[in-house]
Amino acid sequence: RIVHLSTHAGSNAAMAVLFLVTTAVVAFNTLYFKRMLNCYKSESEPHDYAVFVSVFDILLWAVFMSAAGKIGGAVRHSVPKRGLLRAACADQLGTLLASLGATHVPGQMQVLLNQSVLPLTMLLSLGLGRRYVVQHFIGAALVLAGAGAAVQRWPGFLEEKNHLFWSSLMIFCLAQVAVASSTLIKEVLLTRTSSNDLTESMAVGVAIAWRRVPVGVFLALLMPRRSGEGLAADLRDGFFCFCGYTPREGDLGCARAAPTTLISVMLYAIQTFLCLRLTQQKGATIRSIAAVTAVPLAQLLFSREGDLAEALSSRSLLGLVLCLSGFALYSLADTRRTEKR
Repeated sequence: RIVHLSTHAGSNAAMAVLFLVTTAVVAFNTLYFKRMLNCYKSESEPHDYAVFVSVFDILLWAVFMSAAGKIGGAVRHSVPKRGLLRAACADQLGTLLASLGATHVPGQMQVLLNQSVLPLTMLLSLGLGRRYVVQHFIGAALVLAGAGAAVQRWPGFLEEKNHLFWSSLMIFCLAQVAVASSTLIKEVLLTRTSSNDLTESMAVGVAIAWRRVPVGVFLALLMPRRSGEGLAADLRDGFFCFCGYTPREGDLGCARAAPTTLISVMLYAIQTFLCLRLTQQKGATIRSIAAVTAVPLAQLLFSREGDLAEALSSRSLLGLVLCLSGFALYSLADTRRTEKR
């Protein structure tokens, strides 16, 4: 019994470390995703290269995932190919919608909207037969309250009159539905692998990554252009911007596009592996809690970026305490449920 308790405590500690590291990486990835999109946004003309970013970013990501995931090997035959394709479609749809929407949505508001992934994940998981107890809901509510407390002056964004803002806001909201759906699809796929085998989760990640590339090209063809140029011109000029040129008037961020994109891709790949591992061990909802717990840290990072003129305050610390308390309560409810089985 003593050995069992020691092993159980060690497992909980390892999971807590994984959760905290994932939270930090998600926060920094949120920051660099916004930085990357800002590099491809015109400062004076109503155009951007969001479609190029959604395709090229995923291509670089797939290469990076393959290089980092060589030890993962092949995906087990028990993981259905259609499931991998569904995960790739949901993933890429979420990335494309987020890329289109995030360009004209302030970073602070993105942080706020990303909270919706948690209730969406819990709601959709009910359809998979998952049941929650009161402690689960209280824990999730604390996480959402902490994320909300960390965002300063967020109602002021509702005064925005720019039509690009409102259309981008709706697109970004739809991206959250795709992200929640993708997380649950991956949870179903990962139930067919060993929860203790890291290489299997990495192999699944690489398999999904390469399926996202052609899906990304197909979805890009369906997207309406925000500029008067065609898709080929947007992809060409987006690549020139990545290379440091200024293909169109107002493209002032292209000089820093390449290094910012590469850092963003690296963070996204690390986040992918960590989130897959977290989902493999504890399920999609815990993964969503990690993403939402990143809100206070992301808020601190964005406030330093100049998205808000307001100085840092104790609200960020309050938000972090609430989020971590919610995570602890949710995990405790999971532990008690496991012990009863």
